[in-house]
Amino acid sequence: MKAVAPEERQSVDEQIILFKGRSPLKQYMKLKHHKWGYKVFTRAGVSRIMHDFIIYEGESTAHDNGFGISGDIVIDLVKDLPESRNHKLFFDNWFSSLRLVD
Repeated sequence: MKAVAPEERQSVDEQIILFKGRSPLKQYMKLKHHKWGYKVFTRAGVSRIMHDFIIYEGESTAHDNGFGISGDIVIDLVKDLPESRNHKLFFDNWFSSLRLVD
């Protein structure tokens, strides 16, 4: 995924990867089209190319950056973006906090 240059506008969101087998990582999300599967947090561009992802593993999902689980996920997903570019990141209210955007 590192071979594709990151786009200027990107979003962070959660997705479910359909899985019907047995796994301790399998999650249920009633609002998603596929209810059962692996929960992943993704960073994708407007072209719908996924540039990075984190598989949900409970409390150990993200490194502790001091922003809470949702903020830590955002920080982990954007840490590889080049700082010299003017990237614009979009995410919903679950990921947002005043500390994160400050």
